[in-house]
Amino acid sequence: MTEKPDKSEPEHVRARYWREHVAKMSRPALAEAIGYSVSTIGDMEAGMNRITKKPIEPAAMKRYRLLCATVGLDIEFDWDEMEMIIVEPVLLRMWGKLKAKGKKK
Repeated sequence: MTEKPDKSEPEHVRARYWREHVAKMSRPALAEAIGYSVSTIGDMEAGMNRITKKPIEPAAMKRYRLLCATVGLDIEFDWDEMEMIIVEPVLLRMWGKLKAKGKKK
């Protein structure tokens, strides 16, 4: 796959594109970075478990997405602090309404 998938494509299709073309990582390299097995990454990118043939659970895909985000953002985290060194331009978006601390309605 070389064309960027549309946002309407299933998440597993977009996940594979991200790994191959955005992160430019092999499955073994990503497995090493996030602590998943190569076969589990294959399942995530196929959208189903290779043994049971059941779809990947939404919670499992969310965990995978968060792990990939830490790789993509190069975040160092140790429960006491989080460090991110930004070396490329990024766009930060916040959705929804945030309430200011201390203000009550």
